[in-house]
Amino acid sequence: MKLFEEYKIWLKETNHKDNTVNNHVKVLKTIFNQAVKWEILEKNPVRHVGNIGVEDEKPIVCLDTPEKFELFFSRCKVMKPEYFNQYYCAAKLGLRWKEVVFLEWDDIDFENRVILIRKKKNFTPKGRTRKDRKPKTRVIAMPADVVEILRGLERKQARVFLKDDKPMDPKDKTFRNWIIAIVRGTQLEGMSRMHELRHTTGHILGLTHSLHEIKEFLGHTDIRTTERYVRVGDEAKRSMARALERFGNVC
Repeated sequence: MKLFEEYKIWLKETNHKDNTVNNHVKVLKTIFNQAVKWEILEKNPVRHVGNIGVEDEKPIVCLDTPEKFELFFSRCKVMKPEYFNQYYCAAKLGLRWKEVVFLEWDDIDFENRVILIRKKKNFTPKGRTRKDRKPKTRVIAMPADVVEILRGLERKQARVFLKDDKPMDPKDKTFRNWIIAIVRGTQLEGMSRMHELRHTTGHILGLTHSLHEIKEFLGHTDIRTTERYVRVGDEAKRSMARALERFGNVC
């Protein structure tokens, strides 16, 4: 284990990015887990080697107030209305980019108002079950406004979201480019990734829900990942203060 800890430090000191170092650790753990399963090794020598905390290369800019949320989507309606549904559902459901791209009508249960993020052809969701390490299915409850949007879409193909009536390409950069265009010259300038809409979901939920609840909603494996998505806002802090005040005061 000491050898691998030194290897991790060497990667970091040679200017590898934090997420690249963690990918190395993840690959090594997977290799040795398979070796244990094949009975080549008795135990995984890197089982207790931890990850390095990932530091974002740029500040996260998300829609962390109702005013910012309204600003982004009102500008989107004017500047790029055909991308509104993809952006809005990503922000309200915490969807990763590929989850938006590969979402199918069969994944939507309107009766129970939930969406299933699950394995299908050409798409494997993030996260594994603890028991058999198979891809984990995530169940996302839909807010009423998302239900209304999805019900209003035409079912032209198996996939829900289309571009020019065709399935979207996961390598399509125009959705990112239009985010940059929409926020240019506003207080949101610096927002440049679809993933920041997912951060928006984490922030909204962080105002009223626990980290563990948000972890399940966003489909994170490690709660430390969730901590990077959740920032406690001023109103939440005031609410916490009121809760402490109500508990008892002997001054």
